[in-house]
Amino acid sequence: GAAAHPTPPTPLTSAHRPRTPRRGGAIGQAAYYYAANAGEVSKVVAFTAGYPLVTVVVAISLLGEPLTWPKIAGTLMTVAGLFVLTAFGNDKQVMREP
Repeated sequence: GAAAHPTPPTPLTSAHRPRTPRRGGAIGQAAYYYAANAGEVSKVVAFTAGYPLVTVVVAISLLGEPLTWPKIAGTLMTVAGLFVLTAFGNDKQVMREP
């Protein structure tokens, strides 16, 4: 029979990934804390929780995953939620401070 040959590494395998995840994480944390200090924390957290949008775009465009209705629905709900926070987030306070 034919001998099995290992698959060569692709750009997304561990053999080619940059070895700097700590620096990227540190930069991300610094940016998060800067944004939290500069703006409203509730909005900053909502935008940082929108990372699934990036994941869906990368998965579809770079990894060739299929675009499905659940992905479309989830993306639209995330975008709608971020829109509501930014468009209507500065209206009157609902709760009074004690």
